[in-house]
Amino acid sequence: MHGCPKCGRILTEEVNICPYCHYNFDEINAFFIKDKTKTFLEDQKYAGLIKRLVAGLIDIYLIALLTYGLSYALKIEITKHSILAIVLIFLSLYLFLNTIMERTKLRGSIGKYLVGIKVLDKEENPESILISFIRNLAKFLNIITLGLGFLICAGTKKKQTLGDLVTKTYVVTDIKISDKDERPFSNPFKRLCAFILDLLVLALILYGINWLLIYFTGLNISEDLNMIIDQITIPLTLLIALLYFPLIESRKGTTFGKNLLKIKTITLNDKKPGFFRLFFKQIILLVEIITLGFLLAIVTPKRQTLSNRLSKTVVVDM
Repeated sequence: MHGCPKCGRILTEEVNICPYCHYNFDEINAFFIKDKTKTFLEDQKYAGLIKRLVAGLIDIYLIALLTYGLSYALKIEITKHSILAIVLIFLSLYLFLNTIMERTKLRGSIGKYLVGIKVLDKEENPESILISFIRNLAKFLNIITLGLGFLICAGTKKKQTLGDLVTKTYVVTDIKISDKDERPFSNPFKRLCAFILDLLVLALILYGINWLLIYFTGLNISEDLNMIIDQITIPLTLLIALLYFPLIESRKGTTFGKNLLKIKTITLNDKKPGFFRLFFKQIILLVEIITLGFLLAIVTPKRQTLSNRLSKTVVVDM
């Protein structure tokens, strides 16, 4: 007997394709063959320290935002007297949401889902609600042990933390066929450098436009024209900042910074992304910053940030 990691049904050993959700065991197991030519090896089945750390940071950040919103709604001011109540709200939300999310089809928190990992029991079935609660409660042991309870996953064979060992659970990589890709995806540091260079170029463009507007308002022109210039200054600045990346990147897939560092943006099927796809990507950049979605480039197979995943694009070396 073995469990289907997708729908959780218990199946007999001879079943290779789940009759309920069509999960293909043979196709997935092919990823775990010990072959140097394969992308996914046996030791990559279990989620490592970096993946779990990124997932944890995203969860903590999102729950911290939720805690702040709830504290604001309850009119709890952040003072030294109320800090204990706020911490208790945060811990309660963290324990409740993580326990519930591990019982959904995601098999893990929002952070785990974005990173591409999930929690299973020792028989690779979804864990029970009680085990999930105990496992998340055991995470507080990491605080008592000053983080050592979490760090031991770097040294255990199946990359288990103290909470995993207590509840006999595992955090595994959610393997997808589409994740296997040999294209030269650009590393996050190179992308960050290119982004900083583009921000400097954008800042120079905005400074020049702002200087021109100030120059024209200093001329002997009518008050009505001065008022119009004042009214369009901020919207024009925001519009240029929003259109800079889509307009330039839609031509050849590169910006000034990307071209300098020899990287470019393409779609998942190796085509040049269009303006509207890149414009959508630019709009959701704010969501990416708020949710720490840019950290996904460190741990996802295709080095995609949240905006890349939603716009179905990747950044590759030229």
